[in-house]
Amino acid sequence: MTCLVDRKPYQTPTILLPMSVRDEIAADTYDRLPREACGALFGARNPELIVVENYRPLTNAAENPDHAFLLKPEEWVKCCFTPNFIGIYHSHPTTLPEPSATDLEDLPRFGSLFPLYMIGSPVSFGDGKAAAQAKKPPDDPDDFLLNAYFIEETERLKYDLSKIMITFC
Repeated sequence: MTCLVDRKPYQTPTILLPMSVRDEIAADTYDRLPREACGALFGARNPELIVVENYRPLTNAAENPDHAFLLKPEEWVKCCFTPNFIGIYHSHPTTLPEPSATDLEDLPRFGSLFPLYMIGSPVSFGDGKAAAQAKKPPDDPDDFLLNAYFIEETERLKYDLSKIMITFC
């Protein structure tokens, strides 16, 4: 599915995400609780817009998948050679969908490969702190929060994440 919209130029792109893909990401996240879910995002991009068209769940090969994610190498390599690969997704099962210190430390390993980094959180899961802190958009259909970040190279081989708006279609 491709979503089209008229765009004015922006410094960082915005994201168009079909609700069906958002729902696949949410379902994968809930299916893997209490472990972190992870996957690859496929679609199209230009300087102003990134359109996510598909999500592919990937195996979390981390030693402690309840608190970390590591993309299974065989699956990860295949994604890197797919022309419409635009990003990765992982979940934070018990915290808000904001980059952790580990997420930021890991950016140099893959920051130059794709522009999009998404994190999701099930608001009602875990110790309840995430639910108390969450500011869920009023039009969200469930208790799943999803944030998108643009990967920016700040200096040679140093990367940072800038939060960008998701438009659901």
